[in-house]
Amino acid sequence: MGTIDRHVQSEEVGEGRIRGFVIPQLEFNEPNFLKAIRNCKSVDSLTFKVLDEEPPPQKGQRISDKSINIFWLQQLIGHSYELVFDEVKKKYGNRKGGGWPPIMEFFYHLRNGCFHGNKFTIDKDSIKPNNKPVWREKEITVHCCQQVIGHFFERADCICFLHEVEQELNA
Repeated sequence: MGTIDRHVQSEEVGEGRIRGFVIPQLEFNEPNFLKAIRNCKSVDSLTFKVLDEEPPPQKGQRISDKSINIFWLQQLIGHSYELVFDEVKKKYGNRKGGGWPPIMEFFYHLRNGCFHGNKFTIDKDSIKPNNKPVWREKEITVHCCQQVIGHFFERADCICFLHEVEQELNA
């Protein structure tokens, strides 16, 4: 039996496995604590028991590791763009002005594809002929309509790409 008290931090909450499922299975003794949280009321103390047995098998459809990887890489690319957008705009100006280097144009379209269903949907006016979104041998065109991460852009490309974006910003 353990207790979480907002005034006292307990050292022995429970154990989890190092590899695999790290989160222990807990059974809470106060059934109304979620209701209190939903109603924005404070929970001063919470009593629970750490269950030693394995959780029951999950019901429903299993998600493949590849699908989970693709989802998290979409988030990584999209949020990385959002994090550096102000820095990019400060260094290169407004994107519509045409002063962004090809790798940043590529990043812009990659972010949009990642955050809009992992598919490219590109207007014909969105890509300027004199400033094409290119990274290494890959070029994003108005004809790109395939899955972004996992087809056009492989999973390993994401890390290499973000490293090169960092180099561009630090140059």
